Amino acid sequence: MTGQTLWIDAVCPTFPAHLRERFTLPLLGHPAAPSLASPDACAAQALIARLQGFGRRDAAGPATAVAYPADPHKSGTGLGSRWHALLQALEWAALQRDSRVVLSEVGEKGVPYLARRGCAVSSERCFFQDLDTCDSFAACSATRVVGTVGWGFPQNVTRQRMGAWWKVWQSATVWEAPVPPVFKGRRSLLWWQSQLALFALQPAPFTLAMLDAEWVRGRGRTGNKPARRRRYRSWEELHPYVSMHVRWGDKCWKEATCRSARDYAKAAESLRRQFGVSRLALSSEDPEAISLIPEVLGDDWEVYWSAGKRFGQGLKANLPAFDAGKAAADLAAHSKPQSSLRWPGESPRLQAQPPGELGEAEAGPSEATRQLAALNVSSQSVVNLLVSAAADYIVCTASSNWCRVVVKLGCALQGRCPRAVFMDEWEWDFTMQGRTAMREPSFRSFSQIQLRGGDPDLFFRDPW
Repeated sequence: MTGQTLWIDAVCPTFPAHLRERFTLPLLGHPAAPSLASPDACAAQALIARLQGFGRRDAAGPATAVAYPADPHKSGTGLGSRWHALLQALEWAALQRDSRVVLSEVGEKGVPYLARRGCAVSSERCFFQDLDTCDSFAACSATRVVGTVGWGFPQNVTRQRMGAWWKVWQSATVWEAPVPPVFKGRRSLLWWQSQLALFALQPAPFTLAMLDAEWVRGRGRTGNKPARRRRYRSWEELHPYVSMHVRWGDKCWKEATCRSARDYAKAAESLRRQFGVSRLALSSEDPEAISLIPEVLGDDWEVYWSAGKRFGQGLKANLPAFDAGKAAADLAAHSKPQSSLRWPGESPRLQAQPPGELGEAEAGPSEATRQLAALNVSSQSVVNLLVSAAADYIVCTASSNWCRVVVKLGCALQGRCPRAVFMDEWEWDFTMQGRTAMREPSFRSFSQIQLRGGDPDLFFRDPW
């Protein structure tokens, strides 16, 4: 199959037609991806579909709903945090007798990371299949709204104290939501969240066409010299590859360990020595990461990334829906000198510009410029999400909500979790906090690579 994105639309052949169409499995040429989903995966997608109102005889759908607003100020200012909150809300709704999560667009600002020409309100509806059966709350007038998706919802969830962090921060708590009874004892919470991610982020036909054009045919893809010399005719030819997401932002010194470009290269090299992989899909909002990572890896690797401008820590100040002055102030508050992200002794990384030097003026770029930036950032983000989740191997920071969503989506897309190296640890997501995640045979931490001297034979010894 050449020049086409490889998709399977009927992986649950015993389902009614409307559910079969809803559950599409993007293989993206992955040689190990199953041609049919497991019975549990099909049952999970059917359960979520029913919870969200699909296939119900009553047009009104479930009696209550949680609003999922198309506004980054209400439900997470980044896509990773937004989707992390969405998964939590879907978990909560699954525990209720008759409730669902409904995308709310009426009167909302729109999500600048999900902008598309011809799409009236920037939201998941622009790139993904419908999350619910309501075009708006008006279409489901009998549904009573009981909350809004965000970091504060729900307040009455079950929580668990985490040992080491509990000693440091008395308020340190993470989510602990039960797996639905039908899967309890057979499936983990990570598996259940992966199924939720798969349902919520099913690509729409427009997205499939964009993905094929920008990545396989190369319209929106670029890379280092070895990558630019290659031409691909199908997704199969891209495999095997590593997806690497580099997060160099405020979390580097506020919430997580900031790894250097050399550390990221070590993680990639450990995978290459064991599995022979030498192709890498790089994603980052930081332009310096796009420059440094290929430089440190060298020409032994084919390194690809989405073409387009990157704004680094000044991203919010260059997008609509965010106040430029507030974004600049936030940037100044979170920016401080860093040691080199190459390795000790080399030149320091470029610093974000202070307020008053962002873009065109103190007030920031014009609205028209922001709208164009949003279109570029959105297409990059959606392409990077799907290309990363379909990768054979993943390198990213577990402290990043984006990283965890990619891994969870990858687990569902591929029918098993891809081998992943986490550059740091995170305690606020029960499914992937340090001790829990490291029990998953496919996951390893960068600290394990360091402690064991980088010997690849000591990693991923579990047979697949």
